[in-house]
Amino acid sequence: MPHAPEPLTLTPDELAARLADGDRNLAGLVLAELTLLGLDLRAADLRFARFTTLDLRGADLSGADLSGATLDGVSLRGSMLPRVRLVGATLSGVDLSACNLTGADLTGADLSGCCLDAAMLTAAKLTGAKLRGAKIRGALLTGVDLTGADTFAADFGGAIGYRPA
Repeated sequence: MPHAPEPLTLTPDELAARLADGDRNLAGLVLAELTLLGLDLRAADLRFARFTTLDLRGADLSGADLSGATLDGVSLRGSMLPRVRLVGATLSGVDLSACNLTGADLTGADLSGCCLDAAMLTAAKLTGAKLRGAKIRGALLTGVDLTGADTFAADFGGAIGYRPA
C-alpha cells in the first residue's frame, strides 16, 4: 500500500485556481465544512483525501482516484462517479443517493450506514466492502460484484439486480 502524502490544505479559491490550470494532482487534499456544488474533479488524484462535512451535490468525479480517502458527513447526492476508485476508502454518513457509480471500484471500502438509494452501481466492484446498515433501496445493481461484502442489516428494498447470497 502506498504511503499517504502530506496533507494538502487549500482554500476554495486556491482549489478553483489549481483546477482551472488543469492541475488534477490533489492527493492528500483536506477540505472541511464547505459547499462546493457541481465541482469538476474528473480524473483527479485524490488518494488519501480527507473530506469532512462537505456539500458536493452534483459534483463530477468521473475516473477520479480516492483510494484510501476518508469522507465523513459528505453529500454527493446526484453526482457523477463512473469509474471512480474508492479502494480501501472510509465513507461515514455519506449520501451517495442518485449517484452514477457505474464501473466504480469500491474494493474493501467501508460504506457502513451510507445512503445509496436510487444509485446506479452497474458493474461496480464491491469485493470485501462493508455495507453494514447501508440504504441501497431502488439502486441498479446489475453486474455488481459483492464477493465477500458485509451486507448485515443493509436495506436492498426494491434494488434491481440484487441477489442475496
